[in-house]
Amino acid sequence: MMFNIRFNKFSFISIFCLIIFLFTFPFAGDTQENNTPSITGITIATTSGGQQASVLDLTENSTTTVYIHGSASDADTCQEIDAVSGSSSWQVAFYRSNVSGAQNCTEDGLNCYQDTENNADLINCDNPGDTTLDYEMDIPIQYYADATDAGSSPDFASTDWTAYVEVIDDNSASVYSTSTIEINTLKALSTNASVNYGTIALNSESDEQFIVISNTGNDNDLDPLVSDTGGWTCTIGAFTSDYVKFNTTGGLGWSAGTSVMTSASDLNNMSISKSTGGTNPTGTVYFTLKIPPNGVGGTCSSSLIVGN
Repeated sequence: MMFNIRFNKFSFISIFCLIIFLFTFPFAGDTQENNTPSITGITIATTSGGQQASVLDLTENSTTTVYIHGSASDADTCQEIDAVSGSSSWQVAFYRSNVSGAQNCTEDGLNCYQDTENNADLINCDNPGDTTLDYEMDIPIQYYADATDAGSSPDFASTDWTAYVEVIDDNSASVYSTSTIEINTLKALSTNASVNYGTIALNSESDEQFIVISNTGNDNDLDPLVSDTGGWTCTIGAFTSDYVKFNTTGGLGWSAGTSVMTSASDLNNMSISKSTGGTNPTGTVYFTLKIPPNGVGGTCSSSLIVGN
């Protein structure tokens, strides 16, 4: 018995091509999805890792450190946003909310602070499978930063301060989040309020003396006050505080001055603006003392109070 065996050449080639197609198709379209990172909350605190502050109170003639912290996640692992491996990056800005440029404002102690990832504390991203890390950036805020409370001067009461946090992962996917807070007005001053009138005869006036008052806060319309609650005590006798008179212009003398009282007196509406870059504006007050015609002698002293 003989069998007639024939091969269908064209069928074989078709099957072979189909097999190649089935094996190569999935690999040709194989791509990895890139997840967008997320930021979970922003806390603005006055201590590292601290609770959310209700408002920010600045420190006279110094800086106050603000700590901006929270958590961030990336489903592709937190190494995608750790700013150590790969090309991820962070931007943190703290600015008065209506300042030009918003989070991209030009750094200025008055209204705009920019932080860099070099100052970022990124922790708790230790294992290959971790997806969440904690971040914290600390920013020193100047004592003359713009106040945004109801009594602010200039009047920025309709605005506030914004903390802006943005992270860009290794694959250029990004996310940002914001939080706001008020900065209170800081009324503060310093002075060399120690006046030596020298030796004065009875019923005579001293030479004019002066003190310099510096604005060491962020009130742009600082109105200093002066008082002397105890008056003068002498080796022999005593006399009242109004024997001292002040002027905000030099050379006017005792008769043209305003008496220092036991209650606080406005310094003739003197207004001292705040610093705009670290040099504190000042105002000068001139004092002249007249000794009573009788009843006192020896060394006399009093306590001059300068406040706001």
